[in-house]
Amino acid sequence: MERQISGYLDEIERLRAKVEIEEKAYAALNGLFTKLIDQKMAKGQFGSLS
Repeated sequence: MERQISGYLDEIERLRAKVEIEEKAYAALNGLFTKLIDQKMAKGQFGSLS
C-alpha cells in the first residue's frame, strides 16, 4: 500500500511539473501574440476593428 501511494505521489509530482511547463509556454505564446497584435495595430495593418 505504501509503495502504491509513493507511486501516486510521484505521478502527481510529474504531472504538476508538466502543467507548470505548459503554463509557462502558454504565457510566453500569449505574450508573443499580444506583442504582434500591438505592433500590427500600431502600424494600422488591421484596418478598422469597429
